[in-house]
Amino acid sequence: MAAIIFFVAIALILFLDREKIKLEKILFPFFYLVLYRTKLGLKLMDQKARKYNELLKLLGYCFIGIAFIGMIFMTITIFANIIGLIFNPATTQSGVALVLPFTNIPGIGYLPFIEWLLAIFILAIVHEFSHGVMARAHDVPVKSSGFAFFSIIIPIIPAAFVEPDEKVLKKKSDIVQYSVFAAGPASNLILALLIFLFSSFVMAPIEARITEPVGFSFELTNSTLPAAQAGLEKGMIITSFDNETITDGNSFSEYMYYCSKPNESVYLGTENKTYEIQSADVEGRNIIGVSNIQNEVRIKEKFRFWEGTFFWIKSFLKWLGLFNLFIGLANLLPLGIVDGGRILQVALNKITTKKKAMKIFLIVTWLLLFSLLFALIVQYFGNPFSFLFR
Repeated sequence: MAAIIFFVAIALILFLDREKIKLEKILFPFFYLVLYRTKLGLKLMDQKARKYNELLKLLGYCFIGIAFIGMIFMTITIFANIIGLIFNPATTQSGVALVLPFTNIPGIGYLPFIEWLLAIFILAIVHEFSHGVMARAHDVPVKSSGFAFFSIIIPIIPAAFVEPDEKVLKKKSDIVQYSVFAAGPASNLILALLIFLFSSFVMAPIEARITEPVGFSFELTNSTLPAAQAGLEKGMIITSFDNETITDGNSFSEYMYYCSKPNESVYLGTENKTYEIQSADVEGRNIIGVSNIQNEVRIKEKFRFWEGTFFWIKSFLKWLGLFNLFIGLANLLPLGIVDGGRILQVALNKITTKKKAMKIFLIVTWLLLFSLLFALIVQYFGNPFSFLFR
């Protein structure tokens, strides 16, 4: 219901104020940006740029190093991943997924709509405000700011933007341009780090005090393996292993990895039922078919009134940190109109002719686009190379 209300409200706003809308046609009508121009935050950018001018410039120069290291890391990671998918056609997890609400993100969990919307909103504000305040620190005018939507056929993913004066920015030195482009993704990565530190040193000790362990949960690898065949279901909380109480999954994981034998029966129990699972030998590994084992806890009775609030905050911080990490890194890819692409364009124009720079940039962009598309196909439809090596 929250999702329906949100998208209906956004549709009404865009329709009523349609004169403020601008379309960025990337691969229109399949992939494009809807920009809703405002003046929100521009005065605050000016104030902070004046007050912390030298500090912002220093941070911007540091961000350049983060940006280039991140760009190289992400490019190598994407291409290495694709090579692995090609030469290991049995692999079905590509490491690339669409982060959309109401879906299970591989290895992370279910993504609720409210957490998704708030996390996207906060990371977008941090990202674009950082671009804007860095531009103002270097006396580059910011013409507008506002909200945006990444559109795959229809506008679905909310975002934000600032619009520096491109003519003025292009006349600045390459160092200034790098600083402005790097400010957004670098700020997201720093925010992710701060959230993870807060979760580790503040939230984790609080959780340890107000909760007690009750067992572990898991995901099923697929329906043909022994765990699923025995009747286990994703999300069950296992409270006993081989008829002995178990409060976390560590001992179970260690036993299955180091001690179990093929065709050996193991017994996993919930509060209501015990399941007998006979392990199988799959390509030399002893498998029952469970993955992503996570320890489960419950709030102690005297702290029960905290339960809903505490676990919502914990979940939201997890998604906020991961979104800032993933999207910060994704923005450093030397691809099209994202920040990494802008940085690469500036660098290429400095080291070669404009014609050669554009040629190299287009080659890199298309290689990355095809790589990402292939990874998404593998993630959601299976590895096409598996049919060639049967």
